Amino acid sequence: FLAATSSSLAVTYNDVAILENNSLALAYRAIADDPRIDIFAHLPPDRRRAVRKTVIALVRATDPAEYFTIAESFRAKLDIGKLDPAA
Repeated sequence: FLAATSSSLAVTYNDVAILENNSLALAYRAIADDPRIDIFAHLPPDRRRAVRKTVIALVRATDPAEYFTIAESFRAKLDIGKLDPAA
């Protein structure tokens, strides 16, 4: 809906994972603005970047548009034995 209506959020995030990107931006902006809520403050810079990258990937994975890509990747890993569903 947001992309179809060319909302300001859609324009900001180039029609890609609009709500997910906005949520991430708001969360990280809040952390930057208030050190009291920075749950990552104790991490060294390299680890902080790695955690941020992981958090972004996890949130972006909730975009329904990405479901089939993620599901197919999961199936492919099962097929080639890189993922053990029994583990």
